Amino acid sequence: MPPMDVVQFNHMNQLVENYEAAVAHFSDVLEGQFLWETPANPFTHACLVNFGGAIIELVEKRRPMGQKPANVTPAADDPGSFWYCVGTTGFIMDWDRLGPHFAGCEFMVPDLPAAIDAARKQGLRVFDQSEWDFFLTISEQCQGISLELTTWDWYADPTWPFYAGELKRQDYWGSEHPLGITGYRFSVALSDNRSSAEAMERICRGKLVYQEDRPGISATAVGIEMGNVVVDFLAPSGAGPVQSFIDRYGERIRAMIFTVKDMDAVRSFFAAKNIPLIGGDRPNSVAIVPDQNLGVLYQFELEKNA
Repeated sequence: MPPMDVVQFNHMNQLVENYEAAVAHFSDVLEGQFLWETPANPFTHACLVNFGGAIIELVEKRRPMGQKPANVTPAADDPGSFWYCVGTTGFIMDWDRLGPHFAGCEFMVPDLPAAIDAARKQGLRVFDQSEWDFFLTISEQCQGISLELTTWDWYADPTWPFYAGELKRQDYWGSEHPLGITGYRFSVALSDNRSSAEAMERICRGKLVYQEDRPGISATAVGIEMGNVVVDFLAPSGAGPVQSFIDRYGERIRAMIFTVKDMDAVRSFFAAKNIPLIGGDRPNSVAIVPDQNLGVLYQFELEKNA
């Protein structure tokens, strides 16, 4: 069974309480870049922002919970437990149970029909939205990640006409932004990560990069390269923040992690904005208190740890 050819991280999907407040947070607190507001529709309010060189889609839900959009029909092999919105369509997320959270992420594939075929041959449930150039998998079958696959490349043209301004590349975030961000990855919390490398190699040609203990958070980590990004698959080794996250949210994406050149610069940046920091997952790392970051975990770690 051939794997899906995942070649590039496109963006993280982040669910927020209030669209305007979220955009203001990225602009005023994180000093990120606003890129594009998605077409208006009655169910969601969404946009793309750029922070640290990673594109993030901020999505605010607008519809009453428990109601499915009448103009969207689920694919035959998906009972409709997970819905997404593009343009004038709508989606359903686990907001009532989870509140703010990361609702999967988008990766680029070179051939959408081939990727859909590969996913189905592997027995993955597929929400086929190829009429809008993407499809979705469910997190329970993909090591805690709901994968959104598309042939679109959001980074290829920094002057894409829909963008509000030219896309700021990694060199800007490393040399001009006060946080000095040099790269990024994300983490996923699982009860057992021992089979993660094998599973992601089968699903999308993932490659094992490292295995290490994280005693500070009572966890083990398996780092797997997926396209152009490394993903931390974390499993608890005892009581601690990873186990607490799983108890609260289940197995899913836990954090965005940004590598930086200078931790003192990070501390100074957030101190000036009265944003409290807590310890991160590795030594020489910190995190924004989620309550001060739209309810989700962003971490910053010294570049040499990456």
